[in-house]
Amino acid sequence: MRTRLYIEGSNFGNDPTKIHITVGGEKTKTIGTDGKSIYCMVPSKAFDGTINVSIDGPDGKTIAEHTFEQEFKYDPATIVGTLLRKVDQDNNSAFQEGSFDEGASIPSNDCMVFDPKYKEGDDRLLFSSNFYDGIHLVNLTQRTVKRLFPRTGYSTMYSFTFSADGDTLLFTDDHGQDNTTRANIYYSLRRENFRRIRPYNYGKTSYSLIYMDDGTVFYTTWWEGKVYKMVRNGAIPNIDNNAEVTFSLSQISSVDGSHTILFRHPSNKFMYMLSDGFGAVFRADYDPVKKHSVILPSLPET
Repeated sequence: MRTRLYIEGSNFGNDPTKIHITVGGEKTKTIGTDGKSIYCMVPSKAFDGTINVSIDGPDGKTIAEHTFEQEFKYDPATIVGTLLRKVDQDNNSAFQEGSFDEGASIPSNDCMVFDPKYKEGDDRLLFSSNFYDGIHLVNLTQRTVKRLFPRTGYSTMYSFTFSADGDTLLFTDDHGQDNTTRANIYYSLRRENFRRIRPYNYGKTSYSLIYMDDGTVFYTTWWEGKVYKMVRNGAIPNIDNNAEVTFSLSQISSVDGSHTILFRHPSNKFMYMLSDGFGAVFRADYDPVKKHSVILPSLPET
């Protein structure tokens, strides 16, 4: 699935919407054509390699159709390569929007999340960020990248996540303050194409967050590697004056501060934690009744 497939010939025309392709009886989207070649991707569930191509005329009716006698056969292999980064002669890289094949580039990434509302047949979207350049949208189907919003209105973002319904993107701000005078979580909405950001929660500097299925939000802060539960006060933006400390990594080992990243398990029953101050993976169980997470003394898990 998603292997790039090229079909060569002539008189294809230049309109990909008029070219229809099936592989193994499964439809796949025509991504591009220059009249002499067609670019598409192998769809899922294409269990055999029979390829059919049909082309519409100006009136929308099929004017040409061909089924290849030779079946497409793919031998899977693990290949690691650079997806999206262009460097100059000095090995430097800068952000550039556009097509992968025309020089688009993202110089670095701190966090990547696939679109949680992906449906079979849609473009596969990957959201990515780095601390100095905002959030980018990488379209793996169309092989393009664009910046959703730059680093404006916040200090430093290292990670982000989506709400349970996938319609809200939330990201933390590592602003360095040990108070609630600045927003430590911002949000962006799908219905606005994630182009506008607003404050979501005012609280201590934050490095990472997770959003549970019931709407409970946990976020980390630097001091003593503490993890807080956001206490909602009925409005957005929320002023988290009563943020609840669910646990602290200083309970395990003496630590002045720690950059801790949280990962919610898909079961919604616990979270994993990674910290630059500990050579281990920790787990905390979630109590959906008390809406509380507790780190267990039997961990870490290596």
